[in-house]
Amino acid sequence: VAIGKFNHDGHFDVVALNVQDSDITVLTGNGDGTFQPGDDYIVGLTPIDVAVGQLNRDSAMDLAVADENSFGISVLLNNRSGHFQGSQR
Repeated sequence: VAIGKFNHDGHFDVVALNVQDSDITVLTGNGDGTFQPGDDYIVGLTPIDVAVGQLNRDSAMDLAVADENSFGISVLLNNRSGHFQGSQR
């Protein structure tokens, strides 16, 4: 699980790894401890860790997801509205 501010509304959002589904879920926060229904993004076969950070210098927080099976990293770039472009490996 990782926390970040992905859609520029000032509320914290959450990223959860779904190992059995080979994807991640991004839940945008409402600011009151509740979240909107999540968006799922396909990543490697066995996601084991996620990091949040600015990866392309556009001021939006992006995601890097480590995959245990391939020893690879999937990069998902934030489109500045809290949604992410498909993974790049």
